[in-house]
This record gives sequence, C-alpha cells and structure tokens, in this order.
Amino acid sequence: MFDIITLENFYKKCFFNKSKGGIFIKEEDLKNAVENHVDLINENYKEMYNNLGFENLLAFLNDYGGTILYVPTKKGVFADCLAEQIRKEFDGGNLRKLAIKYDLSERTLRNYVYANHRKKVE
Repeated sequence: MFDIITLENFYKKCFFNKSKGGIFIKEEDLKNAVENHVDLINENYKEMYNNLGFENLLAFLNDYGGTILYVPTKKGVFADCLAEQIRKEFDGGNLRKLAIKYDLSERTLRNYVYANHRKKVE
C-alpha cells in the first residue's frame, strides 16, 4: 500500500542526488548515513555541521548550496542595531566607556551618534 503525498511534501522530504543520475534519497536516510559516518564529512564543513546540526545545515545547503556567498562580520550584519543602541546609551560624556564596552573606536562612536543628529537637523 502506498501513502498519497503531494509533490511539494515529496521534495521537502527528499534530497535530490544528481551524481547518482537523479535519484531521490529520503531525508531520513541521508540523515542516518551522515550520523553514522560523520567522521567522513570534509573538515571544511564539519564545523558547520557541528554548529548548525543536520536539519539546519541541510536547510542552509538547500537554500544556498552551489552559490557564491559572502559572509560579513557580525559588526557588519548588526551595525545599524548597534549604532541605535549606542545612540540610546550615549549621554554626552560616556564616549570612552562606550568605546570600551562595544570594542569600537571613539571616532566610530562619534560617527554613529552624530550621524543621527545630522539626520534630525536636516
């Protein structure tokens, strides 16, 4: 007896293996193979596997696999959030303290604080 599944669910639950001529592998079978032979994962990717886990790494690979991906620094990704937090904490006399707290130069902090001030003036 066969279970009736939608094509969308079929694709979600399977991994398409092009190297085997287009064979669909069930995700649970792939997970089982990976967990049984995790030592065979290339060292360049093992840290990603260890940090993300199988499901998250597979989702990442499904979305971005085969593409060229630039990964910015955390300061680059969160710069606007950090700048806003610094502006809220700035009291006019604590620039050095904030520079130490956020590991940023006083010049960068001034840019964050006064960039917002210039926007309000304009």
